[in-house]
Amino acid sequence: MAPEIHMGKAYDGKQVDILAFGIILFIALTQRPPFSEANIDDPHYRLLIGKREDMFWAAHAEAEGGEDIYSKEFKNLF
Repeated sequence: MAPEIHMGKAYDGKQVDILAFGIILFIALTQRPPFSEANIDDPHYRLLIGKREDMFWAAHAEAEGGEDIYSKEFKNLF
C-alpha cells in the first residue's frame, strides 16, 4: 500500500501507480522487493518514508554483497 494511504491522506491514483511502478522496476532489477511490507514496522519501508534514502540504498547495496548496483538514474526514478 502506498505511503499516502497509510498516512490517511487522500487517494491519488497517479501517485499510487508511480509507487507500484517503482516497486516493479526494483524487483525486475534485483529479483526481490525493496521492502517486505509497506508498513512502518518494516525497516526498509521506514527508511523510505522517513526520507533516509541514503541508508535505504546502503542497506540494499549490502544485500548485493556490498556492491552498489543501482545507478543514480535508477535511484532518482525509484
